[in-house]
Amino acid sequence: MPGEACLAPTGCGVGAGHAGQNKANPLGAIGSVAAMLSCSFGLEEEAAAVEAAMEAVLQSGKVTADLRPSGAPATTEQVGESVCAAIG
Repeated sequence: MPGEACLAPTGCGVGAGHAGQNKANPLGAIGSVAAMLSCSFGLEEEAAAVEAAMEAVLQSGKVTADLRPSGAPATTEQVGESVCAAIG
């Protein structure tokens, strides 16, 4: 189960407490994919498209609760789908 190896006394952010709840913010993982595309594979245009999509989603306000949206928070799945839709 994700989070079981967390040894920090205050917790590790997204761990067992969020597992299976569709509440985790996926933007860090998506940003890592953009970095991988750019740094590891030299796919600058593709990385820029992912980064632009992430920015568009952030600007739209459709984000998870940890980013304190003005309205109802989006789920992990909704944020991921929004990034995919913004890529086109």
